[in-house]
Amino acid sequence: MNAACQDDTPLGRLMQDFNCSNPAKMHYKELADTVNYFKSTKEGEIDMTDIIEMYAKNYAEKVAEKVAEETAHQSNVEFAKNLLAEGMSEDFIVRTTKLSLEEVRALAAKQSA
Repeated sequence: MNAACQDDTPLGRLMQDFNCSNPAKMHYKELADTVNYFKSTKEGEIDMTDIIEMYAKNYAEKVAEKVAEETAHQSNVEFAKNLLAEGMSEDFIVRTTKLSLEEVRALAAKQSA
């Protein structure tokens, strides 16, 4: 969607509303009423706080998962390097570390270089 489109078409007026911080100046009553609820009422403030906290919690959980996955992957890479140094086969390393064969081969090539 092109938010720069703010002409006098229905889409343009909607884009104007999305960029407007004052509900009284919005074209669409439903959107203006909702924005007014969140900006001007105690209940709306509480609801918005709950929504933001839920978003932050979900985002933090996703980041933590990604960090854990990256840490586990890096551990597997280090383990694979050690196994390569001990002369273990690529197939064994793939099965043991769950790294791809291509990744194990790339590590082997770096170690032999």
